[in-house]
Amino acid sequence: MRVTLVGRCCVLPCRKQETEDALVECMSHIYQWIPWEKIGRNAWEFWTSRVKSSAIRAGTVNEFMTLLTERCGMMAFGEDVVPCLEQLAGHDDEVLETLRTEHIPLAMRAVVLAKARKSATRKGGQIDGAA
Repeated sequence: MRVTLVGRCCVLPCRKQETEDALVECMSHIYQWIPWEKIGRNAWEFWTSRVKSSAIRAGTVNEFMTLLTERCGMMAFGEDVVPCLEQLAGHDDEVLETLRTEHIPLAMRAVVLAKARKSATRKGGQIDGAA
């Protein structure tokens, strides 16, 4: 089954898009909790390089999230990551291969989602597509 997604520039299988969305959701929570005051360089360069290096070294999605969390200067991630991690269970190869080849677009989608969540929280609202 193939589906054209509104606002997307490509046609993706439905399941792959759901998996990517769950991955972006997980990553956006990590991005949102990075202690940015301790980061002394370009935020996006810092973020995308951490995503790529974590994806290259990880053998599972859980290992990827652990490495990403640690490389971003944190010792743990919040409980809000657990539901999206559960959605990714059983898709390790697909997720890691996608991350290794498309880490920049996925990382930046996570940035956009994290910033939208932060803005919505400040306004007391909720964003579309957030779990």
